[in-house]
Amino acid sequence: MNSHKEIVLKLKALAGAVALATLGLAQAQTANVTLYGRLDVAVENVRISGATSGAGGRSISAVTNDGSRWGMRGREDLGGGTYATFVLENGFAPDTGTATQGGLLFGRHLFVGVGNAAAGEVRLGRNYAPMDEEAYLFDPFFFGSNSAQYLEVKYQARVDNSIKYLTPRMGGVQGSVLFGLHEKASGAAKVGDFVGADVNYAAGPLAFKLSGQQVKVAGALPNTAVTRKDYYLGARFNADVVIPSVVYFERREPGTSKYRVFSGGAQIPLGAGRAIVKYSDVRQGVAKSASLGVGYWYALSKRTAAYGTYTLNRNGSSSNLLTVAPSFLPNIALGEDIRGLQFGMRHNF
Repeated sequence: MNSHKEIVLKLKALAGAVALATLGLAQAQTANVTLYGRLDVAVENVRISGATSGAGGRSISAVTNDGSRWGMRGREDLGGGTYATFVLENGFAPDTGTATQGGLLFGRHLFVGVGNAAAGEVRLGRNYAPMDEEAYLFDPFFFGSNSAQYLEVKYQARVDNSIKYLTPRMGGVQGSVLFGLHEKASGAAKVGDFVGADVNYAAGPLAFKLSGQQVKVAGALPNTAVTRKDYYLGARFNADVVIPSVVYFERREPGTSKYRVFSGGAQIPLGAGRAIVKYSDVRQGVAKSASLGVGYWYALSKRTAAYGTYTLNRNGSSSNLLTVAPSFLPNIALGEDIRGLQFGMRHNF
């Protein structure tokens, strides 16, 4: 009798466990949580020489990282076409295992939001600035580190304490606006106050992006702030045999000369790979720099690719606008040229 009761109790417990597991599975499916990431590692050699200041040439070889990350994203149907969504994304350096973005746990992207196909989407958290959304489409070097030198356009890419709204996509057009709160007490300089907006178009072979943003940065005097303004225009055309793209970027900030970048380049599909070329002209006041890069990207599979790049960055005699990022070799002198060669691999999961 006792054994019969024990069997019944065990069966009930098993049924309860199955029911809970089924409920948990159903909830996970409803929320549609996805684990994703990227591993990108390259071996790179950077050489610096030719300074008019007389500084000696130097070089370094390193294992570098381009945007390696892991994250979770999810979406839950709330009914009536409305949904809740979230992203938690961590950046890390696979050569050392350390966190990037200043060591933040989820420094690449972090938000929770609610949206509707007809009304758009609102996100709260550490958001991408509108200027950075899909900007990679307009740079032929969508991968690589110093040797690709795709960092001439130096805008703020992520905004803490921010509220972001994305419009519905209509006929290939979508826009967004973002407000970043400075979180300073009354009377304090509003350093960190941010507002940005963009309009994107992508339909058929043509894509373009127009964006502007302004942020309060620390002024020269204590407890003061000045407004830094950035403007971005990008265009891309997929002609199948060649995919040209151009970018214009401009920064204006009180007390400094206007900083501007014009770059043009192309991707040339070659079987499972693509050849890449890009030229950039960078100017600020009397300082002038130029960058020429070539590369090749080869898809080993849908998720894995290998690549190589070579870039020559020339700084004018009164310029060190093009530097090495991150600073393997700091204090680039005026007039120093930077040559970079790298070979890397990327795997998405």
